[in-house]
Amino acid sequence: MQKLTKRGSTYYVVKRVPARFADIEMRKQVWISLRTDSEAEARKRSVDAVRSLEAEWVAKAIGKEPTPARYDALSALAAARGFSYMPAANLAEAPVDEITRRALSLRDSEDAAEEAVVAAVLGGDPTPKLMLSESAAAYIQLHEADARDKGRHQRRIWENTLHRSMGRLVEVAGDKPVDELKREDTLAFRAMWSLRIQSEGLSPASANREIAAVGGVLSTLHKLQGIGDPNVFKGIRFSAKRGVRPPYEVRFIATRVLPALQLGGLNPEASAILAVLINTGMRPSEVVGLNAAAIRLKHAVPHMHVERTRGIVNGVVQMHIDRAPTWTPRHLTEGFR
Repeated sequence: MQKLTKRGSTYYVVKRVPARFADIEMRKQVWISLRTDSEAEARKRSVDAVRSLEAEWVAKAIGKEPTPARYDALSALAAARGFSYMPAANLAEAPVDEITRRALSLRDSEDAAEEAVVAAVLGGDPTPKLMLSESAAAYIQLHEADARDKGRHQRRIWENTLHRSMGRLVEVAGDKPVDELKREDTLAFRAMWSLRIQSEGLSPASANREIAAVGGVLSTLHKLQGIGDPNVFKGIRFSAKRGVRPPYEVRFIATRVLPALQLGGLNPEASAILAVLINTGMRPSEVVGLNAAAIRLKHAVPHMHVERTRGIVNGVVQMHIDRAPTWTPRHLTEGFR
């Protein structure tokens, strides 16, 4: 909880200390000068001031040992003071003006004596090593914008697949930094899948999907974060012909599926969805995502135009309709009676 208050001509933000930081912050409340007499400007500055304060608490709470959490806290502290975090080794190679600007900011800062602030501005911690066990989560975060169109169920499957695939790699190679993964580790991963194919009757396609998932994670981490070797997973897929899923026979649909529709047990919407699936081969998510504008019965070839809506990505599905343009399960299923 926080609030703005004014002392004399200067605004302050007053932040109550959360219980989880009570052991590292003796005060009940912290007053931070915003160095302005403008309320509008004070409200803007209070956001960064509170973020900076919370980041300092986090940095103290997690100790002095370099960890990913401490690195994130130091990065937040640096950003609150107008700097991007730069490890000391990298800062040493930066232009002199940049080093001087950072040093002067500490001289003029009231909290320059705080060890965490100095470490944030001058790069006290090296860039932490990303472990294989953390790589799926890092990949998901990097693709957060790309995944915004996924439905809740789709996203759950996507995330679980990535975590499961990277978890199996860790079982084989051990949990090590991503940039220490070697070719022999990936060959051992392939050997593990080869054994499963032979002993468990799994298909090479299943192995290839997981190899592609892991390879995609490592390739993205190299491309967007500059870590690891993007080539360690190249050329290890299994030879596998893509299988063709046979369609259901008309007799099976007429004797098994349609009676289930006619006996009831499904609400009208679910019955309509199932009927469309039978007649078109569309996916459930494709049918559920349809709207009235996508059903084009007055076209020369009546069809449904399916496109990306709320994360549903499809092509165009055409369906010939010989009866009156009334969209009901009865007209969809009459052809099978």
